[in-house]
Amino acid sequence: MRSSSAPRRSRSSRSHRGASYLVKYALQLRNYFQAVQGSRTYRTCVVAASTDYRTAIELASLGV
Repeated sequence: MRSSSAPRRSRSSRSHRGASYLVKYALQLRNYFQAVQGSRTYRTCVVAASTDYRTAIELASLGV
C-alpha cells in the first residue's frame, strides 16, 4: 500500500516518459545504422551471422 505522503504520478506523465524513451531509443538506432551503413566489415559480419540463423529449407531455396 502506498503511503499518503508519496506523490502520485498521473498516467499521462508516465506515458510521456515512456514515449520520450522510445523516441530517444529510435534516434540512437537510426544514428547507429547510419554510421555502420557503409562499413564493409559490418556488412560482412551481418551476412555471416544471418547465415548461421537460416534453416536448411531457407538455404536450399536460396541455392546455397
